[in-house]
Amino acid sequence: MKKAFFIGAVFLLMFVREAYAQTPVIPTYSGNDLLRDCTDDKTVTQKSFCLGFIMGIWDAAVVEEGVFHPSKPKFVIPEAANLGQLKDVVVKYLNEHPANRHLNAGVLVVIALKEAFPPQP
Repeated sequence: MKKAFFIGAVFLLMFVREAYAQTPVIPTYSGNDLLRDCTDDKTVTQKSFCLGFIMGIWDAAVVEEGVFHPSKPKFVIPEAANLGQLKDVVVKYLNEHPANRHLNAGVLVVIALKEAFPPQP
């Protein structure tokens, strides 16, 4: 009985180990994907997604700063700036930094906005 239990336990451990070894990779929305969606004139859906993605990252950064780091903003966007201008800033950054486009698009949006609209000292 103990031998059967031991063999069952070993088999179970081997099965669990195999299951975790083959954990699927979660796809990432990269800078390449964002650049494609922001510059492809074929579909309105992609362009709308691009604008919504940039606005979502902008909003998330503003909320994160307000809650966790109110004295250290990542960037300061002028009140007169509009979403089209922010998209242009992000596309410009992506075009000028092709070596970084494999990185997460959200991170690249924050970097682009920080570079274009740095916080005032």
